[in-house]
Amino acid sequence: MPKGQAQGQPTQVPDKKLPAKATPKKDQTLDKVSSRSHKKKVKKEAKKYKVPTDDDVVEAIQKAMTGSHIVRSQTELRALVQTELKAKDPAFSITNERLRRIALEKVGLQIEMQSRELENGPALARCPVCKSPLKATKNDTIYGGTVTLGFKCTKCPYWTGIKRRVPTRYTFYLRKK
Repeated sequence: MPKGQAQGQPTQVPDKKLPAKATPKKDQTLDKVSSRSHKKKVKKEAKKYKVPTDDDVVEAIQKAMTGSHIVRSQTELRALVQTELKAKDPAFSITNERLRRIALEKVGLQIEMQSRELENGPALARCPVCKSPLKATKNDTIYGGTVTLGFKCTKCPYWTGIKRRVPTRYTFYLRKK
């Protein structure tokens, strides 16, 4: 309790001047707008990469597979191929899916996959490995009808039954000529 104030009386707080709301100056709003456009430019500049042609990728896969005839994961294969591509042009980059499809279709690598099963999932129309159409595996019933048992890929060794199989690990082999 301050000196000279009677008990029970409210304490007075000296008036403080509150700052008025600052209105943005024209220069400040322009800075914000220009910084936004600068951020967009930086994002566009950071996205400088080149997509190699299929022939470049085939050549890189063949060079990468000459050292080892077995590559035990897709990540390892991508790292090997990426180093070969970067040697040709440092801006080259490739996705795992595109690399896998080219390795199967154009280079003719053998693929072995490990997978896990999902209880529920959307019905598949295309193979998750190579994006080829799936063919239904059917069986005749004793009543004259047919039952779909699963699906098999028309190009690669992928198959699935009632429970959907999802590939988790790939092993790539160089086919012997």
